[in-house]
Amino acid sequence: MTSQEELVAAGRELGVELLSSQLHHLGIYERQIQAWAPRVNLVSKGDTRHLRSRHFTDSISVLPYLPKARHSLLDLGSGGGFPGIPIKIVRPDIQVTLLESGRMKGLFLTQVVKLLDLEGLFVWKGRAEQISEGTGINTQDVVVCRAVGSFSLLWQLAKPFLKPTGRLLAFKGPKAQEEWESEPIENVSVTFYPTSVPITGRARIFVEICSNL
Repeated sequence: MTSQEELVAAGRELGVELLSSQLHHLGIYERQIQAWAPRVNLVSKGDTRHLRSRHFTDSISVLPYLPKARHSLLDLGSGGGFPGIPIKIVRPDIQVTLLESGRMKGLFLTQVVKLLDLEGLFVWKGRAEQISEGTGINTQDVVVCRAVGSFSLLWQLAKPFLKPTGRLLAFKGPKAQEEWESEPIENVSVTFYPTSVPITGRARIFVEICSNL
């Protein structure tokens, strides 16, 4: 099975039938990562050969836990565009904003967004603390984060962006519940969604955090 066939199979496992246009956009994105990777630390060394199995499928494995209706989504600390860009390609109805503080990664994301030319895909360049105090405050239905960070830090950064009914979805590993129990957050509700990533079978827990206030 080719990497593209694996990706199509992964989409079907998640209830999504990938269109040829979406596979084309994922191909554009993949080639840009491979072109920029020697200059910018977008993925781990060696991962450029496994983008579809290690990064694309992991990114879209969150789809079953996103609202079915059209909504706004912020990718906090987007880095190389994961998970925001694959989510946008597969769910074009979602308005996706990629937030990145690194200068070179911000330039990379801007270039990819320009090439993909998808309506409702944006880049915010800067620190979360600064942007959330301005145009970003209370604008998002969902904030996703695949970057490493404690629950308290992720919630501190995500909360100002969220609408009153919004939620944070953090990508975590199999020890997510232990991590939460060692550092719980007050005045929130938390839900754990254990799953495995298509193709790799990697254990993944999506942790949903919502304000109780």
